[in-house]
Amino acid sequence: MSKERFNSDIPKDKLEVKPGRGNNQYIGAPYIINELNEICGQGRWGFEVVTGPDVICEDLLPGGSGKNYHVVARCTGKLWVSWAEGEETQETVFVDAGCIRGIDAERPQAHIVAIKGCATDALKRCAKMLGRHFGVDIKDDAKSGNRDRGNSSNQGGSRDSASPAPERKRAIDVERSKDSAKDILYSLDFTPTQKATVIDRIKAMGINNTDFLCEFWNSCEFVPTKNEFYDYLKAAEKPYGYLAKMGFVGQDVANILARLDGITPPDAEGNLVSPGDFIVAYYEGADPKPDMKAFAELVTSLESGVTTEEPDEFD
Repeated sequence: MSKERFNSDIPKDKLEVKPGRGNNQYIGAPYIINELNEICGQGRWGFEVVTGPDVICEDLLPGGSGKNYHVVARCTGKLWVSWAEGEETQETVFVDAGCIRGIDAERPQAHIVAIKGCATDALKRCAKMLGRHFGVDIKDDAKSGNRDRGNSSNQGGSRDSASPAPERKRAIDVERSKDSAKDILYSLDFTPTQKATVIDRIKAMGINNTDFLCEFWNSCEFVPTKNEFYDYLKAAEKPYGYLAKMGFVGQDVANILARLDGITPPDAEGNLVSPGDFIVAYYEGADPKPDMKAFAELVTSLESGVTTEEPDEFD
């Protein structure tokens, strides 16, 4: 076993970013397990939970469309690693605690998330003691109080114009879930009042909050800013709002947008018109204003005019 590997850099493709508070970089448990197997060898390391897991806090709090269970679980884990030193075998033991909050509308599921998560967290914290290769340099800004809030690194003075802009972190796609939507709102650093206003504006469009937030996040190449979200929301409000006025809600909205994709007629300059721009132009130019049936008939007529067959030959 080469102990030098413990202080080697983490491969950049193994660092992940997720929405949430503070420093959003992390390495997953599969990476840690695979690296321990490769560096130490199977059977030459092990991990076990020595105390717990114990549920230390449980609350039923408002969230999303109803109330969610917030369960916090804690445990202590022990990681041991052995290697040969000459003719003798040395063993080193690392012990640390893991603590995770599980959130779900169903109480049993919130418990499962918290209990399984705290064991994984304990493994990660123990592995950090081995060196940089296991994330010892990844700091939790949310816990240390160093969360970036604007130009906080240079309070009381102007930013040096010669300083290079910080490299933006890439956004990792999230699964559609209420927890993902909450993490996205946390990542965008909304105040409670701003968060309530955003949720109300999304609801006014007649679409699902979770769907909209997760679709926004997954459309971003880099971790977005609050202003970028507001631009996205503002651009969506008109077409979604007009669809709501025509009577489209929920899945009907997704269905009509999917049907419009690729069949909208080009503009005067021959450029492709997005479904959103088409909806806005059509609704604002219609007199009287169309209802759901009239707009669906228009989409059907557009679909019937789309040619899917390719020509047999080209001139």
